[in-house]
Amino acid sequence: MIQEGCFNDHETEELEQAKTDAGEGKERLEEESLFSVTFHVETIRLISHIALLFVFVQGALITEFSGLDTIPDKEATEIFRIFAFNHTCNWIDHNPARMIAAIFIPFFTVPMLGYIILTHLRLARSVKKGQVPKWLLQTSRILSPFNFLAISLLHMWFVNNPEDTYGFIAHYIPYLTFQLALAFMGLINVQYLISTNNLPFGVRPAIGWAYQGVFVVLTFISILGVITLLAGSPVLDTVNNETERAIVRAISSIYGFMILICPIGSSAVERRNGDTITLGACR
Repeated sequence: MIQEGCFNDHETEELEQAKTDAGEGKERLEEESLFSVTFHVETIRLISHIALLFVFVQGALITEFSGLDTIPDKEATEIFRIFAFNHTCNWIDHNPARMIAAIFIPFFTVPMLGYIILTHLRLARSVKKGQVPKWLLQTSRILSPFNFLAISLLHMWFVNNPEDTYGFIAHYIPYLTFQLALAFMGLINVQYLISTNNLPFGVRPAIGWAYQGVFVVLTFISILGVITLLAGSPVLDTVNNETERAIVRAISSIYGFMILICPIGSSAVERRNGDTITLGACR
């Protein structure tokens, strides 16, 4: 018993010394740092998606209710000519909604570019700690450069209006890459949350897998539907079949909700889970 007590006293002394050293190290770091800020990366995504929601809300209000001469009749748009109904992007295809969207889209793209970089660094840190599998970091190394490029070129969505010289395809390509980037980022984020047991709202991993699967499938259907329609062999003919048009419109509504609304709710919850990072600059 004496030996055990001596061992515990020694262990306690070592622990106290480690705490003292850590405190002194933190003080030295703070003294040597130009600045140091601690935050949650999901705060950045939250800001980004709120900005994206604003872009579409202002577009919807102006397009649907302003009655301005610059906004064509619903059935006179290029989007309607191709699909026999107007997609959500029609809300930001015509001035002044288009101009306002172009002004505010950097409030989405700039934070999102930071989010892509920081989530990759967070993955690298978590792999070192053994919290997430290494394959997820390897996946991020492949997908994150594409995501970064796709988000940084999103403004081309507004530059290439479907009514202009280059037509719908030039307008669609930036949106296509945007869809893929969101799907890839969602895949990485959900897998990270599953690995760290931090899924929002306390949902089970199976729900996380299901959400991820639904989003990927809807992305695939959305892209396949557009490409096959443009190629002249639509898998879902929205022009000549009212039932298939209704299916596509339902899919578009669900997909829009998952793009615009779901990330805001999940980020608002995730940012409170304590998984923060600290950035700083030394002298």
